[in-house]
Amino acid sequence: MKISNFGIILYPSTRSLAYLHMLSKNNIMPKEVIVMGKWPFLPENILIESKKYSYEDKYFSIDDSLEWIIKNKNINLSSIDDTDINSQELHKILNKTKCKNFIFTGGGILRKEVLSLGIDFIHVHPGDINYYRGSTCFHYSYLRSESVSCTTFIMKNELDRGEVLDISRIHQNIFIENDQSFFVDYIYDPFIRSIALKKVLPYLESLEKKNNIIINEFHGDDHHVIHPVLRSLFIKKINNSYTENDEKGIYLTDA
Repeated sequence: MKISNFGIILYPSTRSLAYLHMLSKNNIMPKEVIVMGKWPFLPENILIESKKYSYEDKYFSIDDSLEWIIKNKNINLSSIDDTDINSQELHKILNKTKCKNFIFTGGGILRKEVLSLGIDFIHVHPGDINYYRGSTCFHYSYLRSESVSCTTFIMKNELDRGEVLDISRIHQNIFIENDQSFFVDYIYDPFIRSIALKKVLPYLESLEKKNNIIINEFHGDDHHVIHPVLRSLFIKKINNSYTENDEKGIYLTDA
């Protein structure tokens, strides 16, 4: 897949690692990479869980050393100490970039100063943006209707608003063990975003295929940090739907 003229801003998170793994696996190289904060950043207990359950083989590599990015001479690499997406340090770099599209991986809500730079910031939201806003949407949508979606859109001023590129439907046939305490937030969430992002990457060449849906009105609910009881119910419902003889894994239903 040949895609040019896009960059990625790497917030120190497993979402960034999931996106990088997807890009590397598909031989897609960003033209520009901006690294925020200090790397590596993962604590040992996540690495232990990942090794026990083979997350790197099943989902994505959690190697947060960025060696392959640093060694790639075709990538324009910058780094900043700040992890605020609206920092002046980052603003100066973006003001000079020639990339028209940047993949957003976290670091706050974009302010007008950044959004006015003439760059399309691509964000993958873990829910159907027509009905769910906030950071833990997939928990609620699955509890309500046994459905999980990701919306990829061009960011605007308001929270979870923008021009929609795609709404992807996710299916999973997995069983989550009791000691997989990091799986949902650090593996499942970034992984579903990464496979949704892959689907829309060809759009970045021209953005001609975007749905042109601008979400100005919202009739759903905000869903932020989920209560532990609801999280447990989410995992229980995922496990109850697991079928031993069916294809195992997490994938798009409309790829």
